[in-house]
Amino acid sequence: MVFSSHASPSGRKRNNSSSKVQHVISLMVVIVTIGIIVTSRRMEVYDCVKDNGMGGSIPIDKSFQISLDRSPQVSVSKKSKLGLARNPGDPLPPGRSSEVTLQQRAYNRLMVVPEYKLLFCYIEKVGCSMFNQLFRLLRIYHPSLTPEERAYLAESHFGRAKAQHFNMTAAEVSKHMTDPEWTKVVFFRDPADRFLSGFKSKCGGADDDGARHCHGAFGHYMGTNNKRQPILGGDPLSFQQAVEMAWNGTHSVFANHHFKMSADFCGGLDTTIDHYNMVHLLDKNTVGMHVKDLFDHLGVEKELSEELLDRVVKTGGALHPVDVEKVQKAYGLKLRGNISKSHNTADHKVSTKEYFGSPEMLKKLQKAYSRDYDMFQLVPPNFDEL
Repeated sequence: MVFSSHASPSGRKRNNSSSKVQHVISLMVVIVTIGIIVTSRRMEVYDCVKDNGMGGSIPIDKSFQISLDRSPQVSVSKKSKLGLARNPGDPLPPGRSSEVTLQQRAYNRLMVVPEYKLLFCYIEKVGCSMFNQLFRLLRIYHPSLTPEERAYLAESHFGRAKAQHFNMTAAEVSKHMTDPEWTKVVFFRDPADRFLSGFKSKCGGADDDGARHCHGAFGHYMGTNNKRQPILGGDPLSFQQAVEMAWNGTHSVFANHHFKMSADFCGGLDTTIDHYNMVHLLDKNTVGMHVKDLFDHLGVEKELSEELLDRVVKTGGALHPVDVEKVQKAYGLKLRGNISKSHNTADHKVSTKEYFGSPEMLKKLQKAYSRDYDMFQLVPPNFDEL
């Protein structure tokens, strides 16, 4: 048999078709490879910087993740001016995880009140001193408390209900977070308003401990005669400069508990918010009603509930002389840990609008705290609404 070196017309067609198929396959391989490279490069960039959506970039410090990419995806239609509002007895969101693992993100701000099976997430600049005082007294008056525990609580109103104090591990507290027998509560505040409150109390000379907090967050401290002084020379820190530092994702700002994102409190509030039975915007006109509802749910004795509402909640947490005398007579203990009047950071001389100065400055701060606005389903106010 003799093989011809010239292919027949039909053979040439088959060869051409095969060549075209191979060409298409090669082209597809190239496209997929390029896509993988580009995607990989984008992931590298995303891991290093997060576009803040307004023409700037927020660098992420690997030693302290401010978790800019963990914001829950909340549709605009679900947001409101009052934000997320949930009461004990309301159904919890469907599809929530059956197990949670609390993280180290401000885990010690999760208050444990075992006598009432309560977990309370307190956030700096959201009535945290008042709530610490409230639950300190609620526990002191509980009949099952030991004399040693009462003496411990009498020493201070702040930080006396950490899980570590009860020898509870993070794993045990995580189980309580999903246990329907335990009530989980958090109050929140408009993030921009909370930031301004923190600035006024820590950088405006209102609080005795303001100097170290302002210095730690912004690199400035309070000098003599309550005058702001910068650490590295130049003019005193302005509120606009503080906003710019938050806008730029400055590590030290979000590391300070008075300016830390609420999403990063209590072991990672952004990962556990669906398990909270009570979530409300803190408002002086409604907080008493919400605390009463909580006490009713917990089974707090009516007379004690009314007394604590009147002497603690209505006063903003100041230690009332009646409680001082009552604890002294009943238990022989001297209550310590009063709340300074300077914690009221309302400044009637300078309006909120004057602090921000422009809608652009307000938007920058709202964008910097967008995770909190999303988590609490809160509509950011416009400049004209301030």
